[in-house]
Amino acid sequence: MDSNQCKVYLGWVNSQLRKKKDQNLIKDMGVDMADGTILAAVIEVVAGKKLEVIPAPSQHDEKLTNVNQVLRFMKSSRIPMHPISAEEIVSGDLRSIMRLILALAARYRPNTVRQTSRHGGKKSSSPLSVVGYAQVDSLLKSL
Repeated sequence: MDSNQCKVYLGWVNSQLRKKKDQNLIKDMGVDMADGTILAAVIEVVAGKKLEVIPAPSQHDEKLTNVNQVLRFMKSSRIPMHPISAEEIVSGDLRSIMRLILALAARYRPNTVRQTSRHGGKKSSSPLSVVGYAQVDSLLKSL
């Protein structure tokens, strides 16, 4: 996995988490997103939907439950993405995590990629814009 690509995805996730009060930012996608709580927090920010997840899962099956909640939401919202299993996310598979993030970013970009700068103008807040949303389909296929 290209470390620059990982930084871009990590930056996008953190840019969304900053919008949620008292939300910790992440440093390692494979570790920090494996229990489903961060994914649920991102969905709450970008989609406005609060998912019922176990707040601090410690058991493998609790993490699977959380990630399955996220995947069910994405399926019911008809968010197009490659097939991803909860086990892949819980095991920290970066390719699957990045596919899921890219699918969320592509679906909710109108609501999330613009923010007001400190000087009152509009600027892009999405590091994923670096890769270009026109390339979303090809990136999804390449992951």
